[in-house]
Amino acid sequence: MNDRERILVNICAALAHELSNLQSLPEVQRYMANPHSLSRVRCDWSSFNRKPFEKGDLVACFTSYGMQQNPHLVSFVEGPHPNDSSGLALRAIGTNDICNYGNESFIRISGIPERLLWEGSKHEFAQKLSKAFRNLDDYGHRFRGLEFREDGIASVFVGEVFGGSLSKTGQTKPYEIKIKFTKRTTIKNIISQMKEQGFGTRKFELDDGTYAGPMQGLASIKRDDLVKSIEAQGIELKAEFK
Repeated sequence: MNDRERILVNICAALAHELSNLQSLPEVQRYMANPHSLSRVRCDWSSFNRKPFEKGDLVACFTSYGMQQNPHLVSFVEGPHPNDSSGLALRAIGTNDICNYGNESFIRISGIPERLLWEGSKHEFAQKLSKAFRNLDDYGHRFRGLEFREDGIASVFVGEVFGGSLSKTGQTKPYEIKIKFTKRTTIKNIISQMKEQGFGTRKFELDDGTYAGPMQGLASIKRDDLVKSIEAQGIELKAEFK
């Protein structure tokens, strides 16, 4: 590891430890359990790792923190440790370097948007897709999200500007475009696949409440939600502000 990588891993491990301690407090747990809580990221530590870890889970090493400095202190779970029931096989972020980490307990880090944890070809495709949208420069058809449900196929969600709230027909739901990709896929090819599937010309369907995909880039916060989120923090508001 270079200095930047080593220090960033140490910072992430330190923050995971601090959050796991903080989030174990009863008052913090009550706040996080409130449906109007603004807290999304969780750092759960169990000395016995009662909940099984799954491949792809993001974890921080609990016992090693402060005593060791290595790229696996914050890493992805690859699978169980072959010889230690309390250990895990860990993959260093951004690499194929796997370490069997035993005699250790782990902090499970969850709630971070998946798009911020994409690696390799997924991250490269996301960057190319962003440039494709900029090149297309379509006002009415906006990026609403990206998912990788199958290997080599990206599900791209396109929504109407402002969710259709300014149109005469009312709220609309995004449509999905599936794009095949490899490391060699070009921005030009991405644009071609998008146009073939109706990007820019496809009509939006009315929102019937069945859409359950991402809505990235379209967020609306209502006053009532803001009031409830403030109250969830234990702050009492005067009646005239409610």
